[in-house]
Amino acid sequence: MHRVGRRLLIEVPIEHTLRVDKSIAVGQKYGHINFYSPTVFANLLESCGFRIIRSKVMTQSLAYEQLCSGRAMGSLKYLVRRGLLGLAPKLAPFLLTYAFIAYCEAV
Repeated sequence: MHRVGRRLLIEVPIEHTLRVDKSIAVGQKYGHINFYSPTVFANLLESCGFRIIRSKVMTQSLAYEQLCSGRAMGSLKYLVRRGLLGLAPKLAPFLLTYAFIAYCEAV
C-alpha cells in the first residue's frame, strides 16, 4: 500500500465482538480471515508504517442494512447499532459489528 499512495482511506469490518465463536477455525463461519477491534487494527496500521491522521467507528448505512436484512429488520438493526454507538462508543464495537475507517499516511 505504500507504493499505491502516500495517504489512504482504509475501511475494515470490526467483528471481534462477544458473538465471535472462539472455538471455530479462523474464517470458517464468518467468511473473513481476521477479526479486528478498533485498537487491534490501529496497531496493525501503525506497525506496518502508517500514521493514523483520523479514525472513526461507524455504522453501515441504512440502505446497506435494509439490503442485507430486509426493510423492517434492516431498519431495526441500523437504529440499534447507531443508538448503541451514540450511547456507549467505547463499548459498542465489542457488542455489535461496525466499520472502522482510518485516514492514514505512509511514514
